[in-house]
Amino acid sequence: NEDSVKNSIALAVQENLKALNINVSIEKVSADELISIQFGGRMKNGKRDYDSILAMWESDFPDPAGNLTSLYSAANKGEGGSNTAAYSNDRVQQLIEAQTASTDASERTKLMQEAFTLANEDAPYVMVNYPKKILVTNKRISSGFKLNPAWIWNLYIKDLKLR
Repeated sequence: NEDSVKNSIALAVQENLKALNINVSIEKVSADELISIQFGGRMKNGKRDYDSILAMWESDFPDPAGNLTSLYSAANKGEGGSNTAAYSNDRVQQLIEAQTASTDASERTKLMQEAFTLANEDAPYVMVNYPKKILVTNKRISSGFKLNPAWIWNLYIKDLKLR
């Protein structure tokens, strides 16, 4: 289950950092509390009140900007925002805004690649797990239903027909 995976990851991080003389305290919270904290529900003096957080993220629409803008835009680092790391980099922000304004797919790709490259050099996030999703459909469905590889919630149904 998801909680046991997160708990195992937290313990592994704690153990590995201890070997470097870095002490980590683990605070277990409910799923609801974690979501609240992840989206800025624990603020102190206008800043997120934690040093690190073990949370999950999946973009919920099929555009690479769904991860870039949500996780790396300084506009999303405050209360209610999805920038869990409270990351801010002026150049990355400029690139995010430029790709948002662009209607040219090639230009957007280049801008996003540069933004991701710069953000990854800063390493505000460390990805430790990327779970696989298994999606299936009934072979009797002949049309009207399309699985989307972007995310399990993006299930498009129109004029569903069974054989």
